[in-house]
Amino acid sequence: MGLPPFWQQASARHTGPSLEQVAAEVQAVVAGLVGHAVSGDQPLMEAGLDSLGAASAGIFCLLFL
Repeated sequence: MGLPPFWQQASARHTGPSLEQVAAEVQAVVAGLVGHAVSGDQPLMEAGLDSLGAASAGIFCLLFL
């Protein structure tokens, strides 16, 4: 199962950061909120991020990433 045509076209035109770069930035934001490093496959609640922290992380990522 692939991406819908719209997303395929958008992906082909994409010139922004790579998925790995975005993941690293999001991990840095989460680490800043919970106070320690978090692996990419660790559940956020297990890492100590509650719903308010998740909302803050989402807003930060939307505004600054």
